[in-house]
Amino acid sequence: MSGPLDHEGQTQVDQRAHKGDRERETTLDGWPIESVESQAWLDCCRRAKEDQGLNFLAHLTAVHHIDRNEMELVAYVYRVESEERIGNWRRVLRTSISDAIGTQIESVASVWPTAEWHEREVWDMFGIQFIGNPDLRRILMEEDFEAHPLRKDFEDRKPNLGVTRETLAKDAGQNEPSRQGSSS
Repeated sequence: MSGPLDHEGQTQVDQRAHKGDRERETTLDGWPIESVESQAWLDCCRRAKEDQGLNFLAHLTAVHHIDRNEMELVAYVYRVESEERIGNWRRVLRTSISDAIGTQIESVASVWPTAEWHEREVWDMFGIQFIGNPDLRRILMEEDFEAHPLRKDFEDRKPNLGVTRETLAKDAGQNEPSRQGSSS
């Protein structure tokens, strides 16, 4: 049984493939991961597109590691060419930054124009500001919403509408006899 293939068509046996003296980390499904310092984020993305031909940004998101006080910014990129299957050349790019709301990092919208939308969503949901994004504003939440709901420290401030385990159980008990009565 063979495992996932890397961009050279070689089977990756485990989660870390050795390349020379350097270990290369991969995702569970075999995507090579390139981790960089936050100051090198824009340059890393630019190199991925220009030098490696990774011309399609499939997804850019963040992961909040509240226990480490950091956000991990993650981009999935491909090389898309008509004669090759999508995914023959692919990579996950990632960097870590502070989890403080409003932490800034360079936008990669100048590299992949679709990043403008991805970065808007990351700003909206996690509170990361992208320097140089031409239209950084909320995309999912209302403009006056004051929080970032995918952060692990997010506190939902909407009122409890009375739905509890007790009310659900009570409602289930009240509905049962009426269903029995209507079927006879």
